This record gives sequence, C-alpha cells and structure tokens, in this order.
Amino acid sequence: MDWVRFITLYGNYVAVAMLCGAAIGIYGLCRRGRGYAPRGFAGWAAVVVLLLLTIPAEDWLIRMGPKNAALKRSYQKQGQTAPALEFRLMPDGSVHHLAELQGKLVLVNVWATWCGPCRVEMPDLDRLQRAYADKGLVVLTISDETPEEIARYRQYASMAVMKGAVEEGGARDYIATGSARPVTYLVDRSGILRETYVGPHDLAFFSRTVDHWLAASAR
Repeated sequence: MDWVRFITLYGNYVAVAMLCGAAIGIYGLCRRGRGYAPRGFAGWAAVVVLLLLTIPAEDWLIRMGPKNAALKRSYQKQGQTAPALEFRLMPDGSVHHLAELQGKLVLVNVWATWCGPCRVEMPDLDRLQRAYADKGLVVLTISDETPEEIARYRQYASMAVMKGAVEEGGARDYIATGSARPVTYLVDRSGILRETYVGPHDLAFFSRTVDHWLAASAR
C-alpha cells in the first residue's frame, strides 16, 4: 500500500476521526467518576493517552495538512492534464511553460538547496537526462529559491537537466511552501500527469520508470 498517498489524501479525515474518538473516550471516562473526573489511576492514565493522541492529529490539521496541499492535488489529478506550470529558465531568465514540452516525457522534480536528499538525488537525475535525452525525456527541475541561492549549489550549473525557477508562492499545484522535498511528477507525452514520487530515488528506479512510460507511449 502507498502510505504516503493514503495519508496525503485521507489524512484530514483520519485526524478528525482521532480527535472525535479521543473526545468521546475522555467524556466517557470522566462521566464514570465523581464530578466528571476519571476513576482511579487507570482512568487518569487512559485520559492522558487519549490527550496525547490528539497532538499528532492537531499538528496534521494545523501544520502538515496545508503543506501537503500541492501533493494532494497532484494525486487527485493523476490521469488528467497536468496543471499549468510557468517557470524561468536558468540562467537566462526566459519565461517558459510546461505545455511547451508536450510530446516529450517529462519528469518535473521539485527540489531546494536546503534539502539534503534533493542534493543526493540530483546527480542521478543528471545521469538520467544524459542517458535518455535522445529518447525524448526532459528532466525539469524547479525550485522556489532565488537564483542566487540556487547558484550556491555549484554542481548544478554543469548538469544537463532543465533548470527552472519559480517565484516563492508560485506553482501552487507543484510546490507548497515549507513542504517536504524532493517530489517528482511524471507527465507523459500527451501532457497527462501520470505518477507522483515522494522522496529521493536513484538512477535504477528512474530508469525503470522512464523505460515503462516510453514503452507505453510507443504502443
């Protein structure tokens, strides 16, 4: 089971269910005692456990849920036309759109220089781009950092991947402010969003994925 997908899509419902369940449980425990106080040590211990269970639920609803908004939309839109994406190409700053790449198999990789796993993954994305460029693959890497911040990752400049930058708060269907990275979206030759991969992956994983979708588009 894809737990990341499940939690992203249904996390809000699970969190609300946990809060309601805890509230009902605490009410039931308190109702049994005098003055609506839990009965004995076991009752108090159960109340404490239920209160502790509300912490991750509240954290999800207040903090994590909004951060996963872009990821949730991507799961919901799989099998549909990929959301519009405008980016500035580095280093010349020219404005481009994802739609311009229709006819290519595109991996849209969301990364940041502050993201250690992103920096670990990037060399494999570079190797992937070099290996599959003549087969119709484009690896588009996008970040909402400034060009100056991105330039601090010195190896990036010489990589073969397409380098895109977006404004902070832009590309809301792909990047949520403060969200975990890397996230990679696969868009097929027809411009349809097919897959969403959360976390870093290696060259072998991406090669298998690209081979599958290239073969699928050739049928």
